[in-house]
Amino acid sequence: MSKKIFEKLSRWLIFSVAISLVPLIFAAISLASRGSSVELIAVIGNGELLIISTSMCAAAVGELFGAGQKYKYVQVILGGLAVLLLMLSALNFADIAAVRAAGSNVVSEVLRSTSIVIFLASVVVSCGCIVVSEIE
Repeated sequence: MSKKIFEKLSRWLIFSVAISLVPLIFAAISLASRGSSVELIAVIGNGELLIISTSMCAAAVGELFGAGQKYKYVQVILGGLAVLLLMLSALNFADIAAVRAAGSNVVSEVLRSTSIVIFLASVVVSCGCIVVSEIE
């Protein structure tokens, strides 16, 4: 991996991924400091990971605009996957908000597992977009 790609990937991991997780870390610390049990669903129970996934994928797609012509097919595949994940996470979050606004419950296990899978897929695809955007 070239130094330029490594530097860009490092900035993305620190300033996009890690910093976007700070509110979740703070929520866990806040729960613990109040004597509540820190369970994953309590921290991500409102779809927070889905919002993070949406913004991460949007930024990754933006990196592909104006990228080099090399590996254009990979850019199309990764960009398409990022857009699909972006739409899926945004729609999923909107559905959770609508269900909660209507006073209904969301199945916690489904919310947790779906949020984690979409988030992890978004990290992988976004990382790929960042890397391929720097290949000249």
